[in-house]
Amino acid sequence: MYNYIDERPEWLFDCENIKHVVIEEGVTSIGHMTFAQMYNIESVVIPSTVVTIGLRAFTECFKLSSVTLPNSIVTIGAGAFNRCRELVDIEIP
Repeated sequence: MYNYIDERPEWLFDCENIKHVVIEEGVTSIGHMTFAQMYNIESVVIPSTVVTIGLRAFTECFKLSSVTLPNSIVTIGAGAFNRCRELVDIEIP
C-alpha cells in the first residue's frame, strides 16, 4: 500500500488544467493539503482503500461540487473540504 502524504508531488505545481482526480486503488491516505488550492478540480474519485483524509486535503478546491466517501473512511481531518464553494453534495458513510 502507498499513500499521498504531506509532500506535494511535482505534477501538482502545474495543476491549472486538472479538473478530475482519480485516486488509485491501493492508496490508504490522502495527506495534509495534498490537493489544496487546486482551484479547477470539479470531481474526485476516492477508492475503498482510503481510510484517512488529512487536514485541509481539498481546501480551496473552489469548483469541487460532489464527493462520495468510501465506507473505509475512518478519519477526516479538520478543514478537509474548507472553502470548497461549489460543494453541494457530500456523501459520508
